[in-house]
Amino acid sequence: MGCRKAETEQSDFDHFLQQEFVSAMESDYTTLHVYLQDPKAHGIDMDQVEIGLGMRPDPEGLEAQKKDVRDSYEELKRFNRNLLTEEQKDIYDSYEWQLGLEQEAADEVYDYYPSLFGSMTGIHYQIPTLLADWEIRTEEDVQNLITVVEDVKPYVETALEYTKIQEEKGLLMLDLDSVIQYCTSILDKGEDSAVLQSMDAAIGQAGLDEKTAGQYREMLRSAFLESVLPAYEEIRDTMVQFQSGNNQEEGLANLEHGKDYYEILFKQSIGSDRSVEDIKAMMEEELQEHALRLSEIVNENPSLAEAASMPETGFEDYYEILDHIKERMSADFPEV
Repeated sequence: MGCRKAETEQSDFDHFLQQEFVSAMESDYTTLHVYLQDPKAHGIDMDQVEIGLGMRPDPEGLEAQKKDVRDSYEELKRFNRNLLTEEQKDIYDSYEWQLGLEQEAADEVYDYYPSLFGSMTGIHYQIPTLLADWEIRTEEDVQNLITVVEDVKPYVETALEYTKIQEEKGLLMLDLDSVIQYCTSILDKGEDSAVLQSMDAAIGQAGLDEKTAGQYREMLRSAFLESVLPAYEEIRDTMVQFQSGNNQEEGLANLEHGKDYYEILFKQSIGSDRSVEDIKAMMEEELQEHALRLSEIVNENPSLAEAASMPETGFEDYYEILDHIKERMSADFPEV
């Protein structure tokens, strides 16, 4: 009886994880496209997938995201961990920890803390990278890519409304000059954008006849000109307006709950419950050990100090360095 109960719990847990996966994929088409070549083979119902850039960062979307996290956590906690296999226990612990942090970050005191246009991680950086790397496998992929490109402008408009509320609440924390500069570079290239050229080339991978491919390329070009470029113009213009507004250049440290929020982000980034102070102490200790060891090596070999200041690699350019790495990297990173 006990064995059957454990088997049932384990089977139910596997089903729960599968449903969590399916839900995550069906709610975000871009993630689904990047990770899955054959969604149906993984239980994905494409009729449930909305083609586009995903959840909008508007009040309804943000609340729905919070609810999803709460529901997932409550469902997870219904399982008897003791009845799971050792592997399932590890998964349980990891997912419990992840969802717990997500719930902490979703506390209403942190509403509008996340920045959508952050340096290097903002959506203004992510969108061109996503589109330029878009993989085309079928004609349907081409059609969906065009839909995604058309969705850039409405998605960005929602993100800008979110950011305007941030500014009104005194929670704006952006490197405005950097965002403006990046958007200007996109706009200056215009139709000659490397992103558009990359998507153009990707269409050729779908095996379409020349006429059909040409029609799709023209549709893609129109979508880029009517959606992407206007979106980046809106981002740039809004950031220019913010320059005379309320921007917290000191960052999270200047916000009422900023330190607590930073600690949550820190844990999510390093995958550990160790405190900021603990990690800082560990890094300082390692730095001191390496500095001491380096000093010992130089004392034993004084000529190394001069060599280190003007190193001779034997390489003529970066291409030779990359070729050198490629020839030797398989020892550390063998083919799967």
